[in-house]
Amino acid sequence: MYKEYKQYPDIAPVSSHYSRAVRVGNMLFIAGCTANDNPAENGDFPSQLRETLERIKSIMEAEGQTLDDVVKLTTFVVDIEAIAVY
Repeated sequence: MYKEYKQYPDIAPVSSHYSRAVRVGNMLFIAGCTANDNPAENGDFPSQLRETLERIKSIMEAEGQTLDDVVKLTTFVVDIEAIAVY
């Protein structure tokens, strides 16, 4: 099956040498979205999460999808105590 490696420099810039997403058939795999290169990067958890989800939404829309098409979302946090107040 053909794999199409995708980049979205205007939506979610990549600072290293990997693809932001890979399309395989009718499936789209998105990875590594963060709030980097945005004022939210050094902000609080809700600001970073909002920016990250907005980027994922924009990538999905660029591919003709919506957030309703998301099957699974995995999130990693550095300090779980920092988000306990939210």
